[in-house]
Amino acid sequence: MDFLHNQLITARKLRILTVINTHSRYCPAVDPRFAYRGDDVAQTLARVCK
Repeated sequence: MDFLHNQLITARKLRILTVINTHSRYCPAVDPRFAYRGDDVAQTLARVCK
């Protein structure tokens, strides 16, 4: 699990939460958002665990 950061040409910052299994290279979640809170991360991880 890691965050990628980027900035759009309009100067808005984009954060992308990626969840990757390093052994099998399977990626169950790539969740881009302009703002992340702890609850957002918890919801994404709960969705992946189902």
